[in-house]
Amino acid sequence: VEIVDIKPTDLESFLECLSGCGLTTKNYNRTFRALLRDLLSSQAAPAPTVRSSLLPAASPSLILSSLHNDSIEAALFGEVTQPLGSAWSATFGARAYHARVDNEQNGQARRRASKTGVTPSLTLSWHPADRAMVWLRYASAVRPGGINTDGDPTSRTFRSDDLKSFELGWRLTLADGRLRLNGSLFGLRRENVQSDVLGADSLVRTINAGRARNIGSELAAELRLAPFELAANLTIQHARLYRPSAAANALGDDNRLPILPDYAGGLKLSYVRAIAGIELRWFATARYH
Repeated sequence: VEIVDIKPTDLESFLECLSGCGLTTKNYNRTFRALLRDLLSSQAAPAPTVRSSLLPAASPSLILSSLHNDSIEAALFGEVTQPLGSAWSATFGARAYHARVDNEQNGQARRRASKTGVTPSLTLSWHPADRAMVWLRYASAVRPGGINTDGDPTSRTFRSDDLKSFELGWRLTLADGRLRLNGSLFGLRRENVQSDVLGADSLVRTINAGRARNIGSELAAELRLAPFELAANLTIQHARLYRPSAAANALGDDNRLPILPDYAGGLKLSYVRAIAGIELRWFATARYH
C-alpha cells in the first residue's frame, strides 16, 4: 500500500498515523513540531489522551528552544626530520589551529567561543639495524571548547581539552621477516577533560570533568609460518580521572575514563592459501576488553 499524501490536522491523529505506519521522515518530524506548537498555543483544552502522554496536569509550561551554531575549524600541520649520524634522527612537528563557534539561541545576542594555538611534537628515533627501530616521542593536542545550550547557568560554556603524552616504542623484525614484535610504554595527561552529560532539562551538555592521566603499555606480535599466520595484541593501562571538577563530582565516584579498559587483547589465527591464482584467507579471532 502506497501512501501518497497524509496531512493530519491535529496532533492526536498525527500520532496515530505515525505509530501505525512507522513514518519517521524529516517531513513528519517537521509536521510534529508544527502541530505541537499549535497545541501549546491553543486556548482550547487538548484531548485527555494527548495531555496525559505529553502534558501531565502537574507539569510546568513548556518552552520551545531554538539553537543555531556556526562553526569554523582550520589547521595546518608540518614536520621536518633531521638525521643525527648514521643511526639516529630527530623529527619535529607542529600543528597550528584555529577554531571558532558562533552560537545564537532563543533570540538572544550571538555568543562566540574561539581558540587559536600551536601544538608541537618531537620524536627521537634510533635505528640500530635495518629491521629494528626504537623511538621516544612527545606530542600534544587540543580539543577546542565551546558553548552549551541555555538551561543550566553553571555550564553555559566549556573550556578546551588539552592533552600531553610521552611514548617509548619499539619495532623489531626477526627470523627473515617471519616474526614481528611491536610495543610501547606510554603516559598521558589531560586538562579540562570534556564529557557529555544529560542536564536536568534532558538536554545534552558538555562539561569539563577535571584532570586525567593514563599510564600503560601496548604489545603486539605477528608470526608467519606458511600457510598459517598468528597475530596477538595486549593492552594494559590505568586511565583515571584523578582530580575531578565539581561538575564531575556531582555525577558520582566512578573515576574511570570511558572506552579505555584496564585490560584488552586479541588473538587471530589465519590460514592463507592460493587456489587458481586467487589468494583465499580463512581466520578465527578472539577479543577481550
